Amino acid sequence: MMDRVPAAPGLSCSIRSQYDVIVVGAGVAGAFAALLAARRGLQVLLVDRQRFPRSKVCGCCLNRRAQQILQRAGLDAGLRALNPAPADAVQLRHGHRSLQISVPGGLAISRGVLDQWLVDEAVLAGAQFLDDLTATVLPLSSRPAFSGPAGLSDPTLRTVELRNNSLKTLTTASVVLVCDGLGHPSLQRLAGFESVPRNGARLGLGAMFPRGAADDWIPRHQILMSLARQGYAGIVQVENGQLVLAAAVDATALQKSQSPLACLSKILEAAGCPVPEALPSASIRGTIPLTRTSSRLCDHRLMVLGDAAGYVEPFTGEGMAWALSAAALAAPIVAMAVSGGWSTATEKQFLTEFEAAIIREQRLCGLLSKVLRHSALLSLTFAGFRLFPRLGGQLANRISRLPASLDQTQ
Repeated sequence: MMDRVPAAPGLSCSIRSQYDVIVVGAGVAGAFAALLAARRGLQVLLVDRQRFPRSKVCGCCLNRRAQQILQRAGLDAGLRALNPAPADAVQLRHGHRSLQISVPGGLAISRGVLDQWLVDEAVLAGAQFLDDLTATVLPLSSRPAFSGPAGLSDPTLRTVELRNNSLKTLTTASVVLVCDGLGHPSLQRLAGFESVPRNGARLGLGAMFPRGAADDWIPRHQILMSLARQGYAGIVQVENGQLVLAAAVDATALQKSQSPLACLSKILEAAGCPVPEALPSASIRGTIPLTRTSSRLCDHRLMVLGDAAGYVEPFTGEGMAWALSAAALAAPIVAMAVSGGWSTATEKQFLTEFEAAIIREQRLCGLLSKVLRHSALLSLTFAGFRLFPRLGGQLANRISRLPASLDQTQ
């Protein structure tokens, strides 16, 4: 693990008054965006509100698209050194029926390990990383009226407030990339950037725990998806034999259950699956409503990436692939904006490429999510996939293919 600058009273000394790029959020999208920007010779500050290394329980699968993007960035060997577990198929269980869909080459790795590795790579590329800091992007109209040798007098720069229990300071950037996850809290001061959950959006539940002696029913190289009326729960083995459970559950079902564990147990049992041996003693974490849209993805010298840009329920690693895709698309646009200035053409280019590479795929996953909510449609889907065995694999390949717009990026 790379050395990081600690969040301490003297931290303000290490924060520059101006950067080329400030990246808010050090998850997959943020860390990868910081890495690519630093490789282009830009002065990059990457910040996260949590203290690293930190655990993060959520989906942890890397599909073919995600791996191709990392490979194009020269990170394939580093990824393999993390010993990710194979996850080359999805086994769907509904009632007492099962269906297996091939997803060749899939990998599973815990988010704590993956995110820390990407942060370390960004630091190696020259980015500055500060954790345990809450970032808030300020409106252009509220930028302090002061100037200095670093160029803070430029009214077009973006100002970001950084704070924790011992520090509150301001810094500016030519471009700010917001990658701080569901709800993008760093944009709370900006009008028009609401993150709106869709009606009936499910809540996320997740846990990581060791594989038990009684868990042989959980396949070792597959993603097991238990589908039920209350939601669905996916279980996959990651590095070091650990199991990760990531679920999307109906809010009403969770409210009626005695606990998150009870809700997950109902979903597993409805799909004919027992409760994993160590799940009752694991720490189960929840999220705000998952499926949501962001009213805006761009503003002057500001772009929103990753889950902060909107979210649909993913299945086999699409979420991380979209995050990496957004970072790869943003990198050349950021470099041009830093060197040549921001314009409406900059925003149009980003939005056009984002639509083609990510939003279209999210719509397809949104349609699949609706299918999973209806037992009759799900039964028809099972029947169709059994009649046409290649259909499931073709659908998985369609979702995980690398868009043409990403071929020449990075």
